[in-house]
Amino acid sequence: MKKNTLTFLLKFVTLKDSKQRRKHAPIRILSVLLLCLFVLGSCPNGPMSKKSSQEVDPQTGTPNDQIPPNDQIPLEKIIQQVGGSENSQIVLITVPGGPLADLPNRKEFLNIYQNTKLDLQKVSLVTAHQIQTLHSDFFKSKEITFEDAKKYDILTTNMLMRTIRYFKNQSKNVYVIGISFGAFIVEDLLATYGGTIADGFIIMVGRLNMPKKVWETFSRGIHIRFKEDGINIDEMPSPSMDANTRITSSNMNKLAAGLGYHRYVDLLKDVDLSNVIYAYGEKDRQVGILTTEEINALTKQKNGVSRLLKGNNLGHSETISRYMEEALKGILNNPTLFHP
Repeated sequence: MKKNTLTFLLKFVTLKDSKQRRKHAPIRILSVLLLCLFVLGSCPNGPMSKKSSQEVDPQTGTPNDQIPPNDQIPLEKIIQQVGGSENSQIVLITVPGGPLADLPNRKEFLNIYQNTKLDLQKVSLVTAHQIQTLHSDFFKSKEITFEDAKKYDILTTNMLMRTIRYFKNQSKNVYVIGISFGAFIVEDLLATYGGTIADGFIIMVGRLNMPKKVWETFSRGIHIRFKEDGINIDEMPSPSMDANTRITSSNMNKLAAGLGYHRYVDLLKDVDLSNVIYAYGEKDRQVGILTTEEINALTKQKNGVSRLLKGNNLGHSETISRYMEEALKGILNNPTLFHP
């Protein structure tokens, strides 16, 4: 089709007979213009090319309208060193909350541990990209569906698994700290790969069974919170953690729902949680308070969590600040890693 069109256009452009050139002058001018457009559109790096350099994700080198299969994403793109000593035998993998379209910076990661006495020079602090932080331009510009979000969350869980195994294959002691949205990622990791994939886990301010009203609202791209009692739901839409644009906000909410819809009470019932410390707040407006069913799922089963920390009258951020040091000391079980 393209070849025939090109031949037809060239026929008029290359007319040699002066009489015919005058006769077909308007067609010749149109043919020249069409030929220019044809050449520009066919050039791989031309201004009309569909894959211009501006459309390539700087993190992965892939077009923004594509997300490669997880096994094609190099580990060096996923794993980020954020502090401590890279050569330490002890690796702490922080899984941050949000979800956010951009990975927090080094200072923001270090702030998580600022109220603890952990000697950061004796551990290696790393994080793993989540699918939306690795492809931030995509999630800021293209609106996804709830079904898309479920699939993308699977990739995020898998990226965390690959990060853990990378360090375990070096015979490192690996501990995973999941906070807020990161708590749901860690719960998904445990449900998918089991409790022995790492040496220990801290899960802070998450939920096992998010109320249906909440995750269904998030699945439509709308952010809501709980009331101050941490039990009843405030149905008035509230700003998202990442609310730079409508598309970004909607996508982040759908990603939250992509994990929040899971019933981890059931998914974790046969998982060994004995190396897990779980902390929750009584007045948490972001995720709510754990129900009796959730508490029993964590503590009453044969291999329940080693400790369950309840933040009396504490909200989302206050619970993290209050219990981070206590949880670290419990899971690391090594006083020499902390300042006096």
